[in-house]
Amino acid sequence: MEACGRAPHAAEAARWRPESTLKDGEFQVMDRRCYHTLLAFSLTTGLVGCGDQPGTPSPQAKSAERAAVAGQGTSAGTSPAQTVFCFLEAVRLGDDTAASHMLTDLARQKTAEINMVVAPPGSDTASFRVGQTTMVQDGLAHVACCWTDLDNEGKPRTDEIVWTVRRSGRGWRIAGMAAKIFPDRPPVQLNFEDPQEMLRQQKLVEHEAIQRAGQQERQASRSADQDPFQTGPK
Repeated sequence: MEACGRAPHAAEAARWRPESTLKDGEFQVMDRRCYHTLLAFSLTTGLVGCGDQPGTPSPQAKSAERAAVAGQGTSAGTSPAQTVFCFLEAVRLGDDTAASHMLTDLARQKTAEINMVVAPPGSDTASFRVGQTTMVQDGLAHVACCWTDLDNEGKPRTDEIVWTVRRSGRGWRIAGMAAKIFPDRPPVQLNFEDPQEMLRQQKLVEHEAIQRAGQQERQASRSADQDPFQTGPK
C-alpha cells in the first residue's frame, strides 16, 4: 500500500482535488439498490483480532502511519480531506486496519466493543473522488466524496457521501457519515461513535426499503391489471 500521506501523483489528482461541482449538502438520489453502499460502509461486522485493544493502534497501523509520515513531509490526517482520502483508499484496498486507524479514538473503541468493522470489503472495481471540505466549527468539518463501484448488474453506480471529520490529538479523524438514500427523506446520518444508534438506523432503512419495494410491486401489478390492451379470457 502506498503511503496515503504523500501528495498524490497527477494520475490521482482528479480524485484528490476538491471538486467545485460536489458541494456539502448535495446528495445524489439513490434507487433502492444503492442503500446497501451506505450500510456496507458503516455496518459490516466481523471479529477483531484478540491482540487488538480499542483505541490502541496495531503494529500494522503504526507502520502505515510511519510510512505516511515519510511521504514528502506530510502525515495521514493533516487535513480533513486527506483523512477521508486515506480512509477511502484503505477501504478500496481492503485494509481494515488502516481504515480503522483513520477513525476517532471513541469510534474505534465503540465499534471494537461490538466487533463492528466500519468498512465494506475491498473492491478492485471501486474508485472515489474527495470533494469539498466545509468547516462546520473549529475542529469539526464535513468532507464530501463520490464513491463509484459496479452494482449487481455490473453497471457503474456513483454514491455521494458526506463524512464528519473531527480534529484530535492524532490529527483529523472520521467520526461519522451521511448520505441521502430516499429522495423524499432527509439524509441518513450515522455516528460511528454510537454503534447502537447505527444499528437502529440500519433497521429503519432496511424496513423502509422493503416497504417501498412492496409498494412498487403493487403499483406495477395494478397497472398491469388496468391495461386495456390485455387479452381477456376467451
